[in-house]
Amino acid sequence: MGIREIEWQIYNFTVLNPIALSLTLLMCIFVLILKRDLVIVPFIIVACFITDMQRLVIAGLDFNMLRIMVIFGIIRFFIKKDVRSFKLNIIDKFMIFWTFSRMITHTLLWADSGALINSAGFLFDSLGIYLLMRLFLYDINDYSTVIKTLAVCSIVVAVFMFYEQLTGRNFFSVLGGVPEFTVEREGKLRSQGAFSHAIMAGTFGASLIPLMWAIWINKYKFYAMTGIIGGLIITFTSSSSGPVLTLLSSVGWIFLWRFRSRMKFVKWGVISLLIFLHLVMKGPVWTIIGKIDIAGGSSSYHRVALLDQAIRRFPEWMFFGVRSTAHWGWGLQDLTNNYVYEAVYGGIIPLIFFILIMRNCFKAVQLARLKIKQNVSLEKYVWALGAVLFAHAVSFIGVSYFGQMLFFYYLALAMISSLNNLPEITDSNITGNIVDA
Repeated sequence: MGIREIEWQIYNFTVLNPIALSLTLLMCIFVLILKRDLVIVPFIIVACFITDMQRLVIAGLDFNMLRIMVIFGIIRFFIKKDVRSFKLNIIDKFMIFWTFSRMITHTLLWADSGALINSAGFLFDSLGIYLLMRLFLYDINDYSTVIKTLAVCSIVVAVFMFYEQLTGRNFFSVLGGVPEFTVEREGKLRSQGAFSHAIMAGTFGASLIPLMWAIWINKYKFYAMTGIIGGLIITFTSSSSGPVLTLLSSVGWIFLWRFRSRMKFVKWGVISLLIFLHLVMKGPVWTIIGKIDIAGGSSSYHRVALLDQAIRRFPEWMFFGVRSTAHWGWGLQDLTNNYVYEAVYGGIIPLIFFILIMRNCFKAVQLARLKIKQNVSLEKYVWALGAVLFAHAVSFIGVSYFGQMLFFYYLALAMISSLNNLPEITDSNITGNIVDA
C-alpha cells in the first residue's frame, strides 16, 4: 500500500463517529469562547486525537474536522476581533503565492471542475490554518501555552501508541481512517494512533524534541520532560526510519547551538562536502538515501528512484506538473518525497515558492536570533524553531506530508513567521525569559 493510499480513499462520503463529532463540536465552542492565547489549544487536540477520515460531505465538498475548526476560527476572528495589528511579511506573501499558484497550475493540468474543487480545498486548509495561527499567535510571547499543550498531548498520544505495541490494536480504529490491527513490517509493529500513517505520527513526535529543549528551565521542566518522553515514544513506536532521521536532524541542529555564530562556515562546509561526494561517487549524491535503513524494511531504494526520475524528467512536469508518475517506474506513483510531490502536483512555480517559504523561514530565525542575542534563553528558543524547520526540511526528502501532519507543519511556519514581530533587545532593553511571559 502506498503511503498516501489511505488519503485517496476517504473523499466524497460522510463519516461521523458520535465521539469524534462531540469532541470536535466541544472544541469549536472553545475556539469561540477561550481567550486569544488559548485558541490554538483546541486545534492541537483535534489534530492529535481525531482521525482525518472523520468528515462531513455537503454538496460534494469535504469538511474534515480540522477544516470545520478553521471555519469556527474565522467566525471567532470576525466576532471577537481580539487580535492585534497584523501586517503581511515576506513569509506570509510567499505562502499566499504558493497556495494560489498550486491551485492554478493543478487546475490547468487537469482542466476540470474536480481539480478546481480539490485545489480550492487545499488552499482553504493551507492558508486558513496558517493565517489563523499567525493571527492568534502574534509573537513569541504567545507560544508557551502552545508548547505546553503539545507536551501534554504528546504523552497521551504516546500512551495510545505504546498500547498498540502491547496489543497490536489501534484504539482510534473506531473512528475510521486507521486500521484496527496495527500494521507490521519486518516483525515490528508500526503504531500510528489517530494519525493517517505511522510515518506521520513518528514525524510529529520527532519534531517536538527541539521545542522541549528550549523550555528546559526550572519553571517548565515538567512539561519539557513530558514532551521529550512522549516525543521519543511516538518516534520509536512508529518503527519507521523517516521519523528517526527527523529526530537525528533536529538533535543535530540543537548540537550546532554551540556554533551558532559560525553557521555560514557550517553551511558552506556541508555544501562543499555534498559536491565532493557527488564528484567522487559512482552514482549521484542523492543515492546516499538508498543506504539508509534504520528501522528495517525501509523502501529507501524507492525514494532514490523517485528523486532520480523527477530530476531526469524535469521537462515533463516543469510547467503544470504531471497527472501520473506511474510510468516513471514500478511503484513510483507513491510520491514519498515532498519536494517531488510539489513538482508533480503543480510544476516548477509552486515548487519554487515552497522552497522560498522555507528559505525565508530560516532567514527569519537567523535575523530574530541576532535581534535578541543579549538574551540567551530567548535566543535558544528561536534556535529551537530553526531546529524544527530543519527537521521538516530533512523529513520532506523521505515523505510527503498529509493528514494531520500538515497542521503541525503550518503551525511551525506561523510560529517562525511571527518572529518578525520581535523587538530588538539591547543592554537597556533585556526582557525576562520567554517562558515566563
